Amino acid sequence: MCSSKRERHGGTAQLQIQWMIRFMRIGWIGFFAQNNHFPFRSWSHLTKQLYHTFRADKEMTHKMRRRKDLSLYQPDPGGGKGYVYRGSYWEPPLKGGEIICFKALMTSLAFTQLLLVFAIGRLNLPSMRTLFVVLPFLALLFFSGRMALASSFMFGWKDRMTQHQHESTWLRLKQSGMLAALTGCAFIIGQIAHLLFGAGDIRIEWPMFVLQATAILVSGLVWRTMAGLPCRVVTPQNE
Repeated sequence: MCSSKRERHGGTAQLQIQWMIRFMRIGWIGFFAQNNHFPFRSWSHLTKQLYHTFRADKEMTHKMRRRKDLSLYQPDPGGGKGYVYRGSYWEPPLKGGEIICFKALMTSLAFTQLLLVFAIGRLNLPSMRTLFVVLPFLALLFFSGRMALASSFMFGWKDRMTQHQHESTWLRLKQSGMLAALTGCAFIIGQIAHLLFGAGDIRIEWPMFVLQATAILVSGLVWRTMAGLPCRVVTPQNE
């Protein structure tokens, strides 16, 4: 009985060693494929399936990243090679030279805001080495740069905007102005906390407060101006 147990144990150990060698030789995927437990017939079949899977995923990602308004463009009915926009237009409540002056004013305010934030960073005050002061500053810098880009893109249209132009210029400038004003408030709150709990010196930090307040004022002005000028939607049927 003992000998039979030893023989059975030895046979089991030898079988385990053989399976381990087999597993190491052909790999995990080949192990299951060779034993008909894996849903691929061969290595070439597996490679093809992986290729088609990654290709389909890449095409889906590309489609998701495409602009959402591309369906609003149709081939030129006049026989040309270009495309014609068939979607709705957004018209600001301004006419003629007012639009040019408005674009110049918004662009000037947006870049003034960006210069103010840049000047804050160049001060290199002790409070800028505190985490709860630096994080709002970085957010303010981001939204200020977003404001500058949106305002510069406003010169890409004349008197009315397509859907993409309305979202990338008018709405983005309004949203960025609001978020810049809010992050500016968080920035100045962090500055006050640094003075109260971080042993800051107001005699050193006062230029920061002046620039912060001015940046909040400028971004708030941009936000309120854009929010107070709603655009009129013009559909192709109304033209």
